Parts: sequence; structure tokens; C-alpha cells
Amino acid sequence: MLLTSSKSVSSLLRGGRMLNSSSRLLSAGRVVEDVFIVSCARTPLGSMEGRLKGLTAIQLGSAAIKATVEKAGVKTDMVEEVMMGCVLQAGLGQAPARQAALGAGLSVSTPCTTVNKVCASGLKAITLAAAELSLGHRGLMVAGGMESLSNTPFTLKRGVTPYGGLKLTDTCNHDGLTDAYSGWHMGKCAEEMAGKLGIGRQEQDDYGIESYKRAEKAIKEKVFDKEIVPVVTKEGKKEVSVNEDEEVGRCNYNTFRTTRTYWGDTVGVGSSSKLADGAAATMLVNSSTLARYGLTPLARVVGYSDAAVEPTDWPIAPALGVKQMLAKQGLGVKDISLWEINEAFAVVVLANCELLGIDTTNVNTHGGAIAVGHPFGMSGARITNHLVLSLEKGQ
Repeated sequence: MLLTSSKSVSSLLRGGRMLNSSSRLLSAGRVVEDVFIVSCARTPLGSMEGRLKGLTAIQLGSAAIKATVEKAGVKTDMVEEVMMGCVLQAGLGQAPARQAALGAGLSVSTPCTTVNKVCASGLKAITLAAAELSLGHRGLMVAGGMESLSNTPFTLKRGVTPYGGLKLTDTCNHDGLTDAYSGWHMGKCAEEMAGKLGIGRQEQDDYGIESYKRAEKAIKEKVFDKEIVPVVTKEGKKEVSVNEDEEVGRCNYNTFRTTRTYWGDTVGVGSSSKLADGAAATMLVNSSTLARYGLTPLARVVGYSDAAVEPTDWPIAPALGVKQMLAKQGLGVKDISLWEINEAFAVVVLANCELLGIDTTNVNTHGGAIAVGHPFGMSGARITNHLVLSLEKGQ
């Protein structure tokens, strides 16, 4: 997703009304409106089987949605629709997004949709909302993503019990981390791509260590405070408030370069994203709604794109999507100030930076999923929100 900062947005506003440049005629009497992000929030991220294991994906999603609405200062009944990404939905009950919305106190008349686009689910939910808003189907929406990998169930095939016993399937591994066509684990796909592009273990470990160090520095400087909403959970019989990402403090730099490589010789556990729990939400409005309610924009949605490659080549799909998106907007790589690329594995960031010709200096400047964790359905929304809050005026 391509975003521009609030200063760039404000230049489009005059006296609370949008200039002609902010909307485009689609057909006779039909206008395509600009879309703005006006609020965003996320929960802290808990390590798998860590501090947030007592909370479901639904509860985490509710916390993120509620905080996003409160930060925007709008009434709950003003939210016209909700879209939330969630990959591992087994056992959550019907319509997870609706459960999360109602849990956040939204009206029962609010339509909701759950989105599954694997690691891009949260981002896809945001772009789907942007599309509806741009055409005026809705004026104000909440979109994002949620996941609790700690609570993903095991499944058992229905039918007669076979001789020799039963085999349980781990839905986290099967539905979230295994390519449906080749049977390859996502780590093997990353390993294969590392081999194709000649990206060695040292490069990947160097980047992984840098991700942790950037995240540690961001936490020390309270960078994440403006996006994290504390959540209350139980530790034993005691209720505790969690307000910080759990994984970052677990890093052991002394053993980082010797962590196990399960899928080959280069992709280690250290340079891989960590399984986690969390949720993020974003409030989006179109230009007419922005002016009507006098809301303050954080960023404007400039464009977005989806791209697909061979299933096992997914690590380089972002580069193709970025190229297509920039071409549509008449922009080049040099026009982009900051980048967020999901750190499924270090090789993913390194590969896309190589293919796009960009330096990692301006990519994931406060660390990424390697350091803070990767709740599949949430991550796309988390990196979008963080980019929104990281852009400086004029970017």
C-alpha cells in the first residue's frame, strides 16, 4: 500500500472541503474519492504460548477495534462496516470479524467481513475498505487483522477410526505455514529463494540481528507507545496489563548465528519471524466524510496492488506488486521515503530490496516480524499502521 503523510494530505484541504485533485470523475455523476487513514491502534504482540495465550483472536481484535474508534473520537454507530483479516479461523465460531466488532461495542447493524489472504490478510482488509470508500459505498470503515497462534487447534478427520490410531493435524502448520501445492513449509520456500539469489546465512543473520536492535531501540525511545493499546490478561490467578511486545526481550545474540536451520543451510530460526498473538485496526474515511465530521487525517491512501507468482516463489511477490503499483502512480523507487516489508524471513526483505534496488536502511526502520513476531492475519495491518505513524510531514 502506498501512503502519503498528513502534511501532504492537508495541502489537499481548503476550508474543510476537498480540492478537485482529491476526487476523480468515474462516469457521469460518479466520483472516485480519496481515502484517508484517521486512526489506528494495535495490541502488544505476545510470543506463541506467551503472555497473551489467555486471549483469543476475537478478544485481541475487539481491543484493537475499540481503541481505534476511541482514538478517532467518533461514536461507535458511525462505523459503517468492518473488515478484519484472520487466517486460522478454526474453532473461533461463526464470523470472527463480526464477533470482534460486537466485542468492541459496535452496533449490531454493522456489516462485517473476515478476510483470509494469509500473511497479507490485514493489509488486504484495509485495501478492500479503501476500495469501498473511494466509490462512496461507505463513508467510514474499520479494517485490520487479528490472530492468536497460541490458540490454534489441532484437527482430526471425520469418519471411522482407522486401524493403527489417529493422526492430529496442527492447523497453525497446515493452514498457515505449508504450501498447499508442493507441501513445502514456508521456510523451505525461503531457503530455495535464498539459493536462487545467492543470499547466504551471514547476510540473513546480519539482517535478523539488526531487526532486533532496531526494535529494542524503538521500545527504549517509546516509538510504539503511540500505536499500542494495553490489554489485560491473567497470569495464574492474577490480572496483569501487558503493554509491550514480548519477543524482543527474548533474543540471545550469543547464539543467534548458530540457531538451527530446519530447511537447508541458510535460513535459521533467528532470522525467521516468530509465531505470535496480536491484533491491529485502522479507521479509514473518504474525502466527503473527512470534511463532514472535521476529522484529522494521518495519511492518504495513494494506491495499492496485488501480485502473484509461482506459489513457492512467494518471497519475491512484494517486489512485483510494488513495481506494478509505482508504475500505475507514475512514481519510482526513489520517490518513496520509507518502506515496510513483512519480515516473514530475513531473506524476504533482502530479496525484495535487491530486486527493487533499495537499501535496507529505510526498510522496517523500527524492526519487524523477526523481532516482534508475526500473527499471520494481523501483520499486514500492523506494518501499514506503523508506516502511517512513521511518515514525517511531506513524505
